[in-house]
Amino acid sequence: MFKRRLSNRPAISSSVIRSLFFVTLAVLFVLPAMAQVTTGNLAGTVTDATGAALPGVTVEAVHTPTGTHYTTVSEASGRYFIANARVGGPYKVTGNLEGFKPSEASNVTVNLATTTEVPLKMQLSAVTESITVTARPDDIINPNRTGSTSTVSTEQIQALPTVNRSLQDFARTNPYFTVDARDDSQTTLNVAGRNNR
Repeated sequence: MFKRRLSNRPAISSSVIRSLFFVTLAVLFVLPAMAQVTTGNLAGTVTDATGAALPGVTVEAVHTPTGTHYTTVSEASGRYFIANARVGGPYKVTGNLEGFKPSEASNVTVNLATTTEVPLKMQLSAVTESITVTARPDDIINPNRTGSTSTVSTEQIQALPTVNRSLQDFARTNPYFTVDARDDSQTTLNVAGRNNR
């Protein structure tokens, strides 16, 4: 009979709620897509004269008007990538690797939200090396004498305390002579490690 309302507010239908939900979702997904991109990218492949990829090349891009530097190293495939580079130009892109001449690309322009391809081709550097050998005779080394020597002067022999003035007494003053410890008479000498027998 009589329908009784609990509040004075109008009832919201489920289709209106569903519509609001989809509009909110659409706004949340569209907003990030509308963010402004203010940079560009530089990329390329570094190769040698034969076209083989060069890994480990230091690639540097310099924005000439501002002096802004961007640096990266090429991958195993020779590919390099510099992200978020300032838009415009001119840029000077150089590649450096030990044993190769530096490679350079000038007047490169980076466009907004795109990747500008800048391939670099490197040439082997010429290696020139000279070695100068200067020879002169050494005062200490005499080619006419081989081996080591030891000298005992006449004064040393005369001042040597000895009982019987034997050769063994004189030989003991020289480090190259040793008396054989197995000989009880101590008359056997070894000269420079060799036995006299």
